[in-house]
Amino acid sequence: MDDTEKGLAMTYREATLYFYTGTGNSYRVAIWLAEAAQDAGAKVILRSIGSARPVEEIGRGESALLGLVMPTHGFTAPWAMLRFALRLPRRRSTRAVVIATRAGG
Repeated sequence: MDDTEKGLAMTYREATLYFYTGTGNSYRVAIWLAEAAQDAGAKVILRSIGSARPVEEIGRGESALLGLVMPTHGFTAPWAMLRFALRLPRRRSTRAVVIATRAGG
């Protein structure tokens, strides 16, 4: 099995997914991601950044996934999400995924 196949076969025991949304598009994408993780057997925490408790919620190690889902504002992340991301606790080996949505896409 090569590295690409290993990456595709990787499973997570837990996923902590945070979203920021204005119109609901990013929330919908976060729900799809949460459902996919649950279908793969992961325990999922799905939270708005406004109700997040990252120190307690984000897992540790390679079996933990951190996800950030947000809309794009002016070709970048909204300031609220940037501020949230900069304040996240440091974790060794925790994997992360960042998804930026846009209207109609």
